[in-house]
Amino acid sequence: MRFRLLCRALQADARKSSRLPRFYHSPLPATKGLRAKLGSAESKHAARVLRLQEGDLIELCDGEGRTVHVRLVSTDKTGCLLEAVADVALAPWVGPRWEVRGGEGGGCRVGCAPATPSQCLTAAVGFRVRATT
Repeated sequence: MRFRLLCRALQADARKSSRLPRFYHSPLPATKGLRAKLGSAESKHAARVLRLQEGDLIELCDGEGRTVHVRLVSTDKTGCLLEAVADVALAPWVGPRWEVRGGEGGGCRVGCAPATPSQCLTAAVGFRVRATT
């Protein structure tokens, strides 16, 4: 019984590690065949750390739930050139959502008096973090 559970756990880890590398890019190439270029920092990470080569698949996300699979076309000093191999897909949210609220009178809402978010958090009397599903 323990051996089966261990095998299942190892298979689940293998599935997680076989995901495509994901990079943030906005705006996403909207349709198949359109091209986009990663910035220099992301390109260096893709080429040097992840050792991605021409023809490898990458997943781009825009931070709003949309993703697209792209193929690495070329790399140079200015960035990686990518070509979309599929249309943009809306990925459903998986996992908890975090909601951060300021204390005493709202504190950290858009439009509060302090100029920066760090000043806003400092100005708040307290704050609470709540997980919602």
